[in-house]
Formats: sequence, C-alpha cells, structure tokens
Amino acid sequence: MRGWFIRRLATAGIAVMGIIFLQFCLIRLPAAGAPTQVSTSRNQTAEQIQEHTRQYRKIYHLDEPLWQQYFRYLGNLGQGDFGPSFKYKDFSVTELIMQGFPVSLQIGGLAI
Repeated sequence: MRGWFIRRLATAGIAVMGIIFLQFCLIRLPAAGAPTQVSTSRNQTAEQIQEHTRQYRKIYHLDEPLWQQYFRYLGNLGQGDFGPSFKYKDFSVTELIMQGFPVSLQIGGLAI
C-alpha cells in the first residue's frame, strides 16, 4: 500500500511540474508574453515607446535569458508569489487570490 501511495505521489509531482512548465512556456510566447513594443497612447514618440518597452521588459524580467526566467518563476512559486498581474497593474496575483479567497471558502463550505 505504501509503495502505491509513493508512486501516485511521484506521478502527481511529475504531472504538476509538467503543467507548470507548459504554462510558463505558453505565457512567454512572443505574441502574448514578450512584446517587442509597448505603447500607452498614440501621441508618443518612437523614443518614448522604446523606453516604455524597455521598462516593461525589465519589470517583468523579460530582458533575462529564458532559463533564468524559468528558475526565478519556480522560486517565486515555491514562496507563494505568483507575480504581478498583467490585467490589474497595481496588484499582484497573490493579492487578487487572497481578496477572493474568503468568498470562495464560504461558497465551498456551503456546497459541502
């Protein structure tokens, strides 16, 4: 019984690591995760757009090699830091999850 449990746990760990790796690769696709130019308004000069793009890439660590980005991502996941939100610029993903957690816990408790 113990051997079965250890095999299942190892298989689950491999599956989770595979999903994490796949998610990391998909989010970093050039069209979605690593834009070459970022513009916030139409009235910007080319230099302003390039500077904004450089700052964006630095904030999200897109200027580092891919393997460094991956190990940084794994380290942050291990600490419970899911990184900055792409949609809500002033929040981290962890903050957004923690804001919704009490309601999710209540709904889950009522469902049980």
